[in-house]
Amino acid sequence: MGLKMKKSIKIIATVLPLFFSGIISYAQLIYKSDQFDRVIEEKKGDVQILEGLSKEQLNIFKPHITSYFKTLEYNYKDSLYLFSTEINKKVQDIAESIYNANQDRFTQKPFFILSTSDQPNAFCDFNGIMVVNTGLIELVDDEHQLAFVIAHELAHFILKHAETSMSKALGVLGSSEFKGKIKEIKRMEYNKVKKFENLMKDLAIKTSSHSRELESDADALAVELLKNTRFNLSKAIKVMEVLEEVDWFYENVQYNLSALYGTSEFPLDNIFLTDPDKGFSFFQQQTEKEKKLQDSLHTHPDCAERYKTLQGSISNDSKTSNEDELFSNIKELSADITLKRLLKKRALAYSYSRILYLEKNQNWAKEYQVYKANIFNQFSEAQKKHRLNSLCPKKSPNMPEAFKEFVVFIHNQSVKDFAKHALVHILNTPIELLSKELADDIKQAFEVCEDEALKIKVASHYKRKFLDFNF
Repeated sequence: MGLKMKKSIKIIATVLPLFFSGIISYAQLIYKSDQFDRVIEEKKGDVQILEGLSKEQLNIFKPHITSYFKTLEYNYKDSLYLFSTEINKKVQDIAESIYNANQDRFTQKPFFILSTSDQPNAFCDFNGIMVVNTGLIELVDDEHQLAFVIAHELAHFILKHAETSMSKALGVLGSSEFKGKIKEIKRMEYNKVKKFENLMKDLAIKTSSHSRELESDADALAVELLKNTRFNLSKAIKVMEVLEEVDWFYENVQYNLSALYGTSEFPLDNIFLTDPDKGFSFFQQQTEKEKKLQDSLHTHPDCAERYKTLQGSISNDSKTSNEDELFSNIKELSADITLKRLLKKRALAYSYSRILYLEKNQNWAKEYQVYKANIFNQFSEAQKKHRLNSLCPKKSPNMPEAFKEFVVFIHNQSVKDFAKHALVHILNTPIELLSKELADDIKQAFEVCEDEALKIKVASHYKRKFLDFNF
């Protein structure tokens, strides 16, 4: 094992226990970078993508470029981007390996940003700014799979797919057919908004079919980019199987609510699951066009078919890597940072869904038990102040069925119900997973819950590990 590897493992071994114990908090992570400020200013002056456009096309597209940079700067100020972590170093290491092996293909060196977004995605913009989300890193299996995603996005950049997509969009927006439909909508007395929405959905469907061709081209070039690197292609393309399932992680979560929030001694009342009215927003059902649009805008389209194509284009790769054990720590750290970002933003329903997904799919997700009671105590406080909608969305037809059941369950609870379910969850937590952080959540729930038998059970369960705590 090389000195560099030993040093990296030592850093991870030191940092992870501190992070999970609370010594290193979300607020202590680094969200500022002088390099970021400098690069963004340089990129603002580099607008080659606008060269050669007509005045009319500039009027259409220039505001989008301005909005793009404002979004980057807003996300930066909002601490969405993270710097100087082991995750940054890993992403940079993978990217540098790909870039160094293929420098002749690049017109400029890409600039990489690590985002704490929960979306399982990465993207490279027209100017070489590439964003990789921790919500993606936590879900890929190894560094080979992450390398394929990065290579795929770099392929989009090399092939100038942003410019191609822009030309396609400008062609549609500048067409006489589109302009005629806009004039027709302006002359209408009623339903202007609905008509305009339908027009934009048609536009999205047309351009997305074109983008799928670009995805296949980027896949093919990604394979070429990885051939001269340390990454195993046979392992790398398996990321397609991962991406096929993770566009909306809560689609894959099965909520066994009776088991999660009930025991044989303290069963869950079925009224929380069967009331069809509470937690329901009266939206229209999706039309066929809307379903087609939702499918066409899938973050990772046609992954199963693309995987088959890729399998046929490569031979078995025998390359090995010493980084796989280290990468599992990178995944764990990414998952914790992603979750803490969601919790900080108080997106509690999605946070809870993410916890259940990780518990089901990752062996190391046991650390997240500590968050569950806290989430339900926050639900309790919000319900008390009639602000539950801000933490948990109401049911809508577009949600996966399992998630609909979950949000109905949440909106059917009273303040006392939330406290009771938080305590039942703690009672269901194995003793070895109990932590000192749960003490405050137990005390908070005790102040609201009126089930004395449950409170005695929870106190007895907790004291089996922490004798010095009094409730």
